[in-house]
Amino acid sequence: MNKRDFLRAAMGLPLSAYPMLSTSAIDSPPLAPTETNQQGLLLSASDNRQGEHFVSWQTLSATNKYQLPIAWRGHGLAQHPQHKNKVVMFARRPGTVCYVLDWQTQRVQQSFKSQANHHFCGHGCFSQEGRYLFTSEMDYQTGRGKIGIRDTQNYRYLGAYDTQGTDPHDIHLLNDGKTLVVANGGILTHPNSGRKKLNLATMQSSLVLLDAFSGEIREQFTTPWQHASMRHLAVGQDDTVSIAIQYQREGVEHDDVLPLSALLKKGADRITFNQADEVLWAQLNDYIGSTAINDRYGLAGFTSPQGNLAAFWHLDGTFAAYHRMRDVCGLAITLDQRHFVLSSSTGELRYIDAQHLQEVRELRQTFPQTQWDNHLLII
Repeated sequence: MNKRDFLRAAMGLPLSAYPMLSTSAIDSPPLAPTETNQQGLLLSASDNRQGEHFVSWQTLSATNKYQLPIAWRGHGLAQHPQHKNKVVMFARRPGTVCYVLDWQTQRVQQSFKSQANHHFCGHGCFSQEGRYLFTSEMDYQTGRGKIGIRDTQNYRYLGAYDTQGTDPHDIHLLNDGKTLVVANGGILTHPNSGRKKLNLATMQSSLVLLDAFSGEIREQFTTPWQHASMRHLAVGQDDTVSIAIQYQREGVEHDDVLPLSALLKKGADRITFNQADEVLWAQLNDYIGSTAINDRYGLAGFTSPQGNLAAFWHLDGTFAAYHRMRDVCGLAITLDQRHFVLSSSTGELRYIDAQHLQEVRELRQTFPQTQWDNHLLII
């Protein structure tokens, strides 16, 4: 048994150094179910048990769930800032088609394809006024990451920015409306070989701040570890960026345990890694799949489906609590900022009271025929 396996085995016992959400001490009870108005509408890609693909949505805390069949497995979603009924579903890497959906009419309004020799990387965002859509893409012939730019009047392709890296995955617009933050995951793939990782020996991940109007790279950040792939991001009201990392263990020979969650503060000259001991990092099993920031309570949440854990840090990097949940990955914040919402491939939705980091068990929902995909959007 190597060191990493030993530390993971240790997590089978209670983590005395860290509070579990189900046993956290609280000063007052969690929010009651009747206090959950203003939560929003939840959307996610999903599959059923027969392997069919959908985009699913429901009013939070309600029992009704709606779903629209789609031809492929979706990944991230983005809401149009002006036309609130419109949402774009991005293709999972290395897909080549995205859908524009109207959740009110329950229709796919249109689709658009990637350029020749490009594939989508799963995420995108709108410009502040909604005129443009930015999509993370790969030019798989050159291995260069691109940010595709489309006119949202008809989703016509206008051009692309170079991300100065490979495998741009998640992308967000900062609050100035002028700066894009992009996670270059560093992993080269090709549609002909599916999701096979083609460059583990030479991969390099980076986080870039990019001018949304000129494509100029303003700043670029890396980690000390070549195989630490920065993939998913969230942005707070103060432009704090939370960073979810997936360590490419198959590309290395050592068994070192590395931090998998980090923060970039506005104006900082480097990424800072969140604080936790090796036991927790080992249990996350080299994989964090999603992150979200709760501005009201100054917390960043991270999910690990491979570790069956959701973990929460204060925005100063200190650890707050964790919650065990099988294959948890989807993570979002209710509109009233009162709850983190977690989803899993088992069909569960769980609500975490963000003030006390305590699950509100009365709100837990299970949809046995639904396998929620990696990401949630609450609008």
